[in-house]
Amino acid sequence: MMRKYNEEELNDKRQRERIENAKKVAIKSQEILDSNYERISSKLSRIVKKINSRLDFFLTNQTLAKIVALVLAIILYVGITFSGDINVSNQNNVGKNIYGIKVEALYDKNKYQIENLPSTVDLSLIGTLDQIRKTEIANKTMVIADLTAYKPGLHQKVDLLYSGVAKDVDVKYSQPSYEVDIYEKQEKEYKVLPQLVKSNDNYEYNLKLSQDVIKIRAAQHTLDSIVNVYILVDVSDHEHDFIQNGKIIAFDSDGNLINNLTLDQGLIKIDVKINKIK
Repeated sequence: MMRKYNEEELNDKRQRERIENAKKVAIKSQEILDSNYERISSKLSRIVKKINSRLDFFLTNQTLAKIVALVLAIILYVGITFSGDINVSNQNNVGKNIYGIKVEALYDKNKYQIENLPSTVDLSLIGTLDQIRKTEIANKTMVIADLTAYKPGLHQKVDLLYSGVAKDVDVKYSQPSYEVDIYEKQEKEYKVLPQLVKSNDNYEYNLKLSQDVIKIRAAQHTLDSIVNVYILVDVSDHEHDFIQNGKIIAFDSDGNLINNLTLDQGLIKIDVKINKIK
């Protein structure tokens, strides 16, 4: 005859069954873990043996070791040489490129006009790293074109000089010399027109020049290119009458500003009368 389970017996049996199932799962998991551990250990052992054999091959093969060393040396050299403006010239010296150094031309600017000489140049400093750093910190590097002994003429070669670098630092130019044209300045008179700068619409300005003609000195072909001459009057900070010297500028027929002019800006004074507009 089958016996009927009461509620307590049924719960007790379920509890025992859950415990037995948990034990079985734990035993099975341990078996799987042990099996995987053995397989993983075996694979790792084989990999380590392969790596060791490869290392032994590299270390015992002198030819291959030399090739690897040569490749690493080339990579290191290229990395240093092309990393920015610092480059290696030999075991003791390095090079540093400097850009946009102003060229200081030495000549009588009232008497001569120089053309085809650059206003700035690029150069390289070559020396020990310590000496190059001293030169950069001092910040006194100058490029000089000495034309004091030159006479008027075309295509005259002038060598660039330098100063303000530390001891034992050599200087290399991208272009060490230039062919310049030297002209003797001539003189010509021009009518000057006043031009207001930063005027205020709330004011009215009356300008009176001490003279409306000025003499300009330059090479003859430069004088011939001048079309308009203005004297600039900056009134931005003025609300009352004032007198000042103006800045004189000249333009060619295309509206380009003309440089290399010699003039006496103190010759012309501007009397400015200011009235507020009601």
